[in-house]
Amino acid sequence: MVRHRGHRAALAVLLAGCVILPSSTVRHDGPARVDQETERQLTVAARTMLEHRTEALVQRVRARSLPSEVLGVRIAPQVVRAQQEALRRLETRNRAPVPGGPPFTDAETRLTDASVVRRGDRITLDATEYTKIHYLTPQGRRAVTQRVRRRFEFTVGPDRITLVGERLIDPDATPINDPDRPMPVVSSHSTHSTISVESTGPATPAADPTDRAVPAAGPTAGPTPSAAEPNR
Repeated sequence: MVRHRGHRAALAVLLAGCVILPSSTVRHDGPARVDQETERQLTVAARTMLEHRTEALVQRVRARSLPSEVLGVRIAPQVVRAQQEALRRLETRNRAPVPGGPPFTDAETRLTDASVVRRGDRITLDATEYTKIHYLTPQGRRAVTQRVRRRFEFTVGPDRITLVGERLIDPDATPINDPDRPMPVVSSHSTHSTISVESTGPATPAADPTDRAVPAAGPTAGPTPSAAEPNR
C-alpha cells in the first residue's frame, strides 16, 4: 500500500508540473523592462533626433540630417524623411517668440526621466525633453526653456531595434522644435506653460565667459581688444 501511494504522489507532481509550464510561459508576453545598455541606446537615438531639430532653430548652425543608425539603433526610412522635412521647416523658425524677435544663438536638448517598456516585439520609451535656446537682448542673455513629455516607439527585429515613430504625450503641448505645432506663447512666470523665458546672463554678453564656452553656437564674434589683451 505504501508503494502504491508513492506512485500516485509522483504522478500528481508530474501532472501539476504540466499544468504550471504553459501558464509560466504566458507571463513573458506582458510588459517587461529592458536592460540598462539597451535603454541607453534607445535614449541616445531619441535624443539625437530632437537635438537635430533644435539645432535647426539656431541661425548660425547648419541643420544636420538624421543618420540611418544611431548607436546601433536603426532609424526607419519614414522617420528619416519626416525629420528632413521638419528640419527644412524649422529653419524659418529661428527667432525667439518675444517682442523684437531676436535670433537664437545656441541651444541644448536632453532627455530625462526615461521609462522603457517592452511588449512583445514593440518597445516604448517615455521621457521628458528639456530644451534651452539662447538669444541676446539689450538687457542681456536670455533663454527660451521647454519641458515636454514625449513617447518614442521602437520595433525589435532579429538583429536590431528600429525607431519607427514619435509623438507628444500631452496633445496640448506646443514645443518650439515641432514644426507641425503653432509657435508657442512664452511666459516668464507660469510653471504650467510648455516653454518659458529666463535670464541667463548680464547685459554685456562679451563679458560673460560662458558665452565663449558654448560650442553649439558655431563661430562667434571675436573678443574686444580689452578682453583679448587685458594687460596691455
